[in-house]
Amino acid sequence: MFLGFLLMLLGAAIVIVPFWKILQRLGYSPYLSLLTVLPFVNVGLLYFIAFTDWPMERDAAPPEET
Repeated sequence: MFLGFLLMLLGAAIVIVPFWKILQRLGYSPYLSLLTVLPFVNVGLLYFIAFTDWPMERDAAPPEET
């Protein structure tokens, strides 16, 4: 039972750590990576990352002429 718990924690860390770094680099809160361990929410997070304007890109974009 203890081995199963350790394997579950290891699996969660394998998923959370890369998402933590990716979200940090994109300019989002890295705490969003904790959502990756929830079923279906992790897929929603992937879609959120893929289809929203990243804060890093918003800051670097030239101002629009009006």
